[in-house]
Amino acid sequence: MKILIVGKKQQMHWPENVNKYLSKHADTKLFFYNKWHGLSASLLGHKRHAKCLSKTIQKFQPDIIFYVSFMFIPLEYYQILKDFPKLKRIGWAGDNFGFKDPKPNFLDLCFVFDTYCFKMLKKKRCKGIYLPLCADEHIFQYAPFSIKTKPIFVGAANPERVALLAELKTPVVIYGNNWPVHQLKQHEVHNTKISHEQISKLYQKYLPFNITYSKNVKNGLNFRIFEIGTTGNPIIVNHSQDLSLCYDPDEVISYQNAKELDAIFEDILSNPEKYKIIAQKGYIKTMQCHTFEKRLEQMLKIIHQELHI
Repeated sequence: MKILIVGKKQQMHWPENVNKYLSKHADTKLFFYNKWHGLSASLLGHKRHAKCLSKTIQKFQPDIIFYVSFMFIPLEYYQILKDFPKLKRIGWAGDNFGFKDPKPNFLDLCFVFDTYCFKMLKKKRCKGIYLPLCADEHIFQYAPFSIKTKPIFVGAANPERVALLAELKTPVVIYGNNWPVHQLKQHEVHNTKISHEQISKLYQKYLPFNITYSKNVKNGLNFRIFEIGTTGNPIIVNHSQDLSLCYDPDEVISYQNAKELDAIFEDILSNPEKYKIIAQKGYIKTMQCHTFEKRLEQMLKIIHQELHI
């Protein structure tokens, strides 16, 4: 089986990881829509650059074309599929894509990270299948949980996240883009984007927690939740509808608001042994079910069943 993977270069290492693990089971090739032979698609124009994708399909002759984070890939890279009617098409969503997005109509299978996406797929041509995101355990490595000096949140600012952190009394460390420092004076803010490797090191030094609040996420879980799980820290995240699809209640700690999150941080200092147990259970579940290797094995089984390849 030959799979052509289309994605954006260095987008959370997502396309690269998909290629890394699928290549163990299939003949794969990567095509980055935002870069080609050192030239950016913005300079070439997506319509011209999409012709490069057509040429890659003609040369590689894949059985499947796989759009990673498909909602962000420009429409031009789907419109060329009219020339390849026998090619099977799949996509994987890491954000909600909107009810009017035409891209799912170009796909046979759409793997969604958020059950809310099923509402968006009701009148689309493709079949939607729930498949949550996952973590690269080779980057986010395990260390036994110990009491850390400060909690840490890593992610880009948005109004919902800013509102929660502005209300939070516990001083935390924040890394990411576009944080309004003047609203978060009780916290240590680093307005900078950092690599996965840097995040992994910070997760060993501090106590990570997650905030999934975003206009692009309704019920789902983002990459950070599973990345925290692989490091041996307790998984601390705001409550969401899909949380129970991935973890049991004794494997994760959820909160509804800043007051509850403050109480969790205080309780961790008072009852560290309790949270060591939760952290270990969350780590075991993450390694058993939510690594890239496990997720792509799961995906391949579904592809074989649904597309008869």
